[in-house]
Amino acid sequence: MNKRIVFVMSLVLVIAFSGLSFASPLEHEGSLEFQWDKDSKLTHSEWAKLKYSVRKDFGQGFSAGLSMEVSPDDTGGLLNKNWDGWANMDFGHTFVSLSSWKEFSGANYFFTQGYKLPGGPGAVVDFKQFDDITLQGHLGNYWGSNDAMNYTFGAKAGYTLDKYNVSAGFHGKKQDELLYGIFAGVDTELADGVGLQAEVAYRNDLEDWRCAVDEEGNQDWWMEEYHSGVAVGAQVDYEGEDLLSSLLVFYKGPLFRVKDWDDDIANNARDLFLMNEWSGTLLALDLEYDVTPYLVTKAKVDYLLGVVDSRDDSNLAKVDEIDPFGFRVDASYRATLGTTISGWYSHYADWKKIGAGVTYWDWEVKGSYDLGSKFAEAEAVYTFVDGFQGIIHVNKPYEGDLGYGLKLKITF
Repeated sequence: MNKRIVFVMSLVLVIAFSGLSFASPLEHEGSLEFQWDKDSKLTHSEWAKLKYSVRKDFGQGFSAGLSMEVSPDDTGGLLNKNWDGWANMDFGHTFVSLSSWKEFSGANYFFTQGYKLPGGPGAVVDFKQFDDITLQGHLGNYWGSNDAMNYTFGAKAGYTLDKYNVSAGFHGKKQDELLYGIFAGVDTELADGVGLQAEVAYRNDLEDWRCAVDEEGNQDWWMEEYHSGVAVGAQVDYEGEDLLSSLLVFYKGPLFRVKDWDDDIANNARDLFLMNEWSGTLLALDLEYDVTPYLVTKAKVDYLLGVVDSRDDSNLAKVDEIDPFGFRVDASYRATLGTTISGWYSHYADWKKIGAGVTYWDWEVKGSYDLGSKFAEAEAVYTFVDGFQGIIHVNKPYEGDLGYGLKLKITF
């Protein structure tokens, strides 16, 4: 990100806020977190994180805002300071949004909320001149690994006809060479309570990462070359009186990632398939059934059909054997007014986890135990008043000392 552009745009918005007071009052919101931890290595850390944003509506379709986030970095030494200034202008037939920091979606998948393009300053324009037709374009830039300013761009179009919503679009980024992706999809209601979403996408910006390890064990990563690939998916949803269900069938070719990596959910077949460069077909079934008005059960079943890790052997993240089957079951029971008891079990490869929890008015207590690694953890959350929570968490590895910590979170 070009910090000078961010600073200038943010400064302009601060001046606008301070100089214009004829419109509606200034809106603001934020959160402040304090955390203290003692981990299993007999060390401790403490930090505070601040998020704050202000917004002002100046009338005549113009509004602007400024947000900031200050938090410690991963090493605990320096502070990360992120700023974003934005302005929206609604001209009736055209809506323009400017931002000093924006992460645009790539080819827009129904099932995975899109794969993000590199973030940076940019603009989004929505055209509203035509009934039943939506048109959107975006233009952005970012500071890339080539130590130069690079550009992202794209457009999306949608058309509604009776029960059918048809969409298509493309995205691109210019970094040494032109990289792009295109998609087309449909969303419709097949029958009462039955919906269908389907999409096909093509991209030529699929990255092939390699790694070299020297005699001292140091790793040197580089991107070998870009590849092209296709992904095709369809999902059928059903909503009945007591039953909710969905079936997803998703195929993607080698190196085709469709979801950003997230460590918090990287423990099941479905998300690992979408976040990794694996190729093959995913079959995913979700069920939710209200046994009684007080007892709700859920199940998620994933099956990977012909899935392999298509990365080169020089990529140290490559997985040689991929377990094809995984599932999770949940149940929650509302015992009395203000009291809910829940339990769950998930199973995929070496992740075999069982958990339980109880909510009692302002208290929420939950715990889990990993049967594979024999790792136990628990958390208790108490809500003092709306927007003010205290959180206590403990964990115990099979071979290691007890870890524990405290967090206070204030939202205003």
